[in-house]
Amino acid sequence: MKPFSNKDDQTMKDALFSDLHMDADFTQRVLDKLDNVQMVNDKEKLPNLNAYASAKRRWRKLKWMGGAAAAVIVFGSALTLWQQPELRDKVSGVFKTYKPKPTIPEETVPPGMKDWFWYNDYERSRPLGLLVKPEVKAEDQGYAIQIEHVLIDRSRIVISARQTAPDGSVLQSPLRETDDFRITDLEGNEVAKRVPVTLNSYPGIEEYAYVFTGPVPDVVMVTSEIGEIERFTATMPDRKPVKVNWHFQFKLDTRKAKQLSAEKQIDKHYTSPDGLELDFKKIIRTPSGIRLDYAASLGEKLKRQSSDASAEHLKIFYHLETVDGEGKRGRYDFGKPGVFEPLIQSERADAHNEGTKEFINIIHPLAMPPESKNIRFVLDGFYMPVHVKESISMKPAELSAKPAVFHGSGDELAFSAYKLGSYDSKGGQVLILTANGTYVNQEMNEKWIAIDEKGREYPVFVGHGSAPDGDKKIIHDSEFRIDGMDHVPSRLTLTRTVVNRVFKDVDWSVDLWDDTQLPWENMPGK
Repeated sequence: MKPFSNKDDQTMKDALFSDLHMDADFTQRVLDKLDNVQMVNDKEKLPNLNAYASAKRRWRKLKWMGGAAAAVIVFGSALTLWQQPELRDKVSGVFKTYKPKPTIPEETVPPGMKDWFWYNDYERSRPLGLLVKPEVKAEDQGYAIQIEHVLIDRSRIVISARQTAPDGSVLQSPLRETDDFRITDLEGNEVAKRVPVTLNSYPGIEEYAYVFTGPVPDVVMVTSEIGEIERFTATMPDRKPVKVNWHFQFKLDTRKAKQLSAEKQIDKHYTSPDGLELDFKKIIRTPSGIRLDYAASLGEKLKRQSSDASAEHLKIFYHLETVDGEGKRGRYDFGKPGVFEPLIQSERADAHNEGTKEFINIIHPLAMPPESKNIRFVLDGFYMPVHVKESISMKPAELSAKPAVFHGSGDELAFSAYKLGSYDSKGGQVLILTANGTYVNQEMNEKWIAIDEKGREYPVFVGHGSAPDGDKKIIHDSEFRIDGMDHVPSRLTLTRTVVNRVFKDVDWSVDLWDDTQLPWENMPGK
């Protein structure tokens, strides 16, 4: 199975999630749910494999992996509501400088806006003067873009844009990461970089998020030199490049955003027994969330084990502990399966320093209150793909009566059935093995090969269903598709060559913040 490209992945996200709706009282209900949340105790006894059935009802994912990359297919039901925006004013696509309004007055919330994933940020930012409406529009050949509003704080800028085709239908993700907005100072030096965002949920609107990479000037320029977009709408579902002239420019005053923020340099270093080097750089506090900046590097020992010397697939998991003024303790987990992920995550391998990766996490206010005090960072572990050679031999014809059980790196899989079905990349039938089990490692980015009784080697594509269960994952209804094997061999050997190993031999924590009052606290509209 061919892995998804970034474009395919974006197209699927567009189709499934661009117009996702949640109840109007979503924010309050999530806050209520998060209050006094107790995390699973690491020492609680794990249920046995009889939990497969209930696990399938609780959490179902299908991940396809193989070759040099992994493709992820998420099955679910989604309804895409395509709405036509009201863009009646046509503006020529020539360079122009627009003067934004620094704040907006009280307003009636448009339909659907309260369901928006960024609505909590919007409501917090507006009364503090951290929301700007630039009134920027551009149109060329009927293809139009309108900047609805901009959220700005010391950590990030979020640009909300409405983009439409000549027939009025909504353009889905028309801007490529290499051809979008530039955020610079007045001299043209870039001061922010684009990062992925979690999801869009406001009909017809797309968000473009940028994180500041250094000192923030008092005025930044947002410049569009967009000359080509990708056309993809409900009425034109085939992605095609289209030449446009979407050139414009506007200023943002950041002085208020900087006044309502606080920053602390941490500069703490840790080396784990396995050789992971972690450098915690700084924490930034804003009304819209907590930002953590840190970097991780692979020591020589880990580099030798790693199947990915660039550290591109290295992931860190941790939790934050807090204590409020009344002594009430809180715990917030990040990076683990099934937890509320940061709203903005920037992970970038250092092109000039192999094995080093830079991380920026901006935590959503629904996941952790922006006003939290006495914050302590606790490292829980990390995971990354490493080379292994773990094998199991079996006779496929006997699996129903005598399952073959694989053991490797703490993971266990019981192969209990086979079939010839579907088609491989060359159009032929393939042998498919099914398995259930448990993993202590991450199932993504692993690699397998198959060898038949004649010593011929075949690539294997793996689809796992999984459900988190404490420190383990229940693996259910897994399918191992052996590409090119169109028969049932008398004997078969499966070998896992890469495992996405979880490392937990860590012991490090660092204090990030005390009980110092934050600049926006006790202000009207906080």
